[in-house]
Amino acid sequence: MKVHWIGVVWQIFVGILVSEVSYTINSIILGDDVTSRIHRYIFNFLVLNLTVYFLLASYTDPGYAPLQLEQQGNNETEDLQIPVCSKCQKLKPPRCCHCSVCDSCILRFDHHCPWINNCVGFHNLKYFVLFLFWTTITCIYAFILTSVRLFSGDSSLFRLVDETGTKRVFVSPGKLFLIGLETTISTLSGTFVGLLFYNCFKLASLDMTAVENLRYGDPTGKYDDIPIAFMHPQRPFYTSSSKFYNLTKTFGPWYLWLIPTPTSGDGLFLQNIPFLIASENISRSERSNSQNNNNIEVFRNGKWQSVKERNSYIPVSQNTGHLF
Repeated sequence: MKVHWIGVVWQIFVGILVSEVSYTINSIILGDDVTSRIHRYIFNFLVLNLTVYFLLASYTDPGYAPLQLEQQGNNETEDLQIPVCSKCQKLKPPRCCHCSVCDSCILRFDHHCPWINNCVGFHNLKYFVLFLFWTTITCIYAFILTSVRLFSGDSSLFRLVDETGTKRVFVSPGKLFLIGLETTISTLSGTFVGLLFYNCFKLASLDMTAVENLRYGDPTGKYDDIPIAFMHPQRPFYTSSSKFYNLTKTFGPWYLWLIPTPTSGDGLFLQNIPFLIASENISRSERSNSQNNNNIEVFRNGKWQSVKERNSYIPVSQNTGHLF
């Protein structure tokens, strides 16, 4: 895995943010009473999970494409016609995309995330989504603890002035700054990361990546017309089953969703190869007529059809015959 120093800086910055929030909650917001101790245990448990999944997402191999397929003791892989990337010279199986930052093709490429200084691919997508999940929960919990502590009449951070009946802050300017910074980080990070988690989880439920979403349409829409090189053996892979089943393909059985277990499979999606080959075997005349009429070939209702091309579609490349 290549080391990108800008990404390392982002990783250190994330560590500083987490450390600031953790220090403020443990040393300033929470006291020494029994209730505070319980909240401290819960909060530190959330921070621990956040840290574990951050490290797993950062340092797990996302799924670098191989230079060649390993033989499985049979001839099933010998006749597979898998394209080779012109940039990194690695195999480019279905759902694989070249990352310009890492300068390598990534299996089931989702996106490159500077926060973890790594690509999000087949093998670390689960860790990345769970990192977003625990970060969102931690930020929400920290914001609630701070709000309750600051605006509670029993808070040790305030004292009651009998003459006016008002509350006055009884903390140092330094502590006020740390509390304000912690509240800002919790609010902004919780909102941004929460929205990102929702989007990633929704795409996972559709068995779709961020790249595929940008290229082929809104995940809230219906996927009736799918380019033929982008097919599952029986139906479009991101509508192949229920959303629950799609989630199990990434996170495993439901009882393992919050456990740091690896995603099963190799990420090569070799079962999609016949449809890649089918896309190349379309005659030049059919492809030419389709392009002249602004149409593309799709698999709909159990048969191949020529339909009007949508703006969100990227047609099969004339040079390589592949979508990626």
